[in-house]
Amino acid sequence: MRLLFICGSLDPGRDGVGDYTRQLARACVERGHSCLLVSLCDVVDEESKTDGVQLIRRRNILNTPTKHQAVLHTELSQWDPDWYSLQFVCFAFHPKGLVHALFSFLNNLPRTAKRHVMFHELWIRQAPVMPLKLRTLGLLQRRQILSSVRRWQPQQCHTSNALYNAILSDNKIASKELPLFGNIPIATASPDSASALLSKHTSATQERIVIVPFSQLDRWEMHDAMERLHQLANAADVSLRLVQVGMDRNGESRWQQITNLCEQWGWQCDQLGAQDSATISQLMQHADLGMNSAHIQMCQKSGAVLSMLEHGLPVLCAGMTPESRRELPRPEDTSLFSINDDDSTLIDLLQTPEKRAPESSLTKVAQQFLTDLAP
Repeated sequence: MRLLFICGSLDPGRDGVGDYTRQLARACVERGHSCLLVSLCDVVDEESKTDGVQLIRRRNILNTPTKHQAVLHTELSQWDPDWYSLQFVCFAFHPKGLVHALFSFLNNLPRTAKRHVMFHELWIRQAPVMPLKLRTLGLLQRRQILSSVRRWQPQQCHTSNALYNAILSDNKIASKELPLFGNIPIATASPDSASALLSKHTSATQERIVIVPFSQLDRWEMHDAMERLHQLANAADVSLRLVQVGMDRNGESRWQQITNLCEQWGWQCDQLGAQDSATISQLMQHADLGMNSAHIQMCQKSGAVLSMLEHGLPVLCAGMTPESRRELPRPEDTSLFSINDDDSTLIDLLQTPEKRAPESSLTKVAQQFLTDLAP
C-alpha cells in the first residue's frame, strides 16, 4: 500500500504525534509499504527522506492562499496514495483547536484515496469546574470536528483508548482501538551507565527506584497522591527514590514541592530533566517501577506509560480522579496499577515489584494498523 500520513508537525523530539507518525511509518516501510509524511503546521519548510520515508514539512500551509495550497495538493495527488491517514490532534492545526481550515484543505484532496483518522485527542470536554470561555470553546470544537469528520467520510477510524472510543460511538462515529507504542526505543542494557547518573546519593536499605518520565498533568492531585504513596511505603517498610527524567514543561514548581516532601520523609529525589532517549531507556531499565500522573482510565493514551511498560516496569497510575464517570473496562495489562487500588495490592507492589523483559510493541501495533487498512 501507499500510505500518506498527515499531521501538524514533524519536529523531531518536540512533537509527540509527529514522533509517533515517524516511527509508525518506518515500521510500515519495513513491511514493504511506501510512506509519505506531510506536516501542515510545522516550524520549517523543507523536504527530505530518511529511513525510506519521504517527508514534506510545511510551515502554516493552512493559513496561505488557496493557490499555494493547490501546489501541495498537486504534489500529493501525483504521489497517488491508497490511503490518507490523518493523525489528529485539533490543537496541532490551530492555536484554539478549530479545524475548519484543516478540513477545507483535506476536502480539496482527490477522493481517489481512502481516508483514515487516528484520534490522538478529541475536543475540550466539559468538567465540573471549568471557565465559561473553555466550555464554549470545547462545544465549538466538538461541533466543528464532528461535522467535518462526517463530511470527510473516513473509511476507518482509530483511537488509543476505551474512553475516546466510547465518546466517538456516542457521536455516531465508528472507531477501533489501536494501542500506542512507547516513545523511547529500548537501548542495550548498561546498568553502570544508569548508576553513574544516580551516584550522588547512596542507596538506602529496601529502597525502590521510581522513575517518573516527562511532563505530569497540570490537574494532577499531586499532594494527595504523594501522601498516599508515603503511607503505602511506610506500610511496605520501604524507602522510595523518585527520579524525574525528560522534559517537563511548566513542572518546576511541582517538582520543588515533591523534593520538599521527599526530604521531609527521608526519601531521595533526583530531577534529571531532559536527557537523550538512550539515557532515559537505561534509567527505565535500572528502575524498580514507574509512575505517571494519568488516571488508569486514560493511561493507554500516554506514550510515557507505554514506554515504561515496554521497558518491563510495573507502572503506578497516580491520577486519583477519573476522566469520565462512565464505567470503562480496566486495561488488561497486569503490570498496570492505580493509586486507588486496595492497600494490600499496592503494598505488595512496593515490596516486590515484578519486572518483565523489555519488549517493544511497535511491530505488533504496525501490523494491526496495516491489517485494519488492508482491502
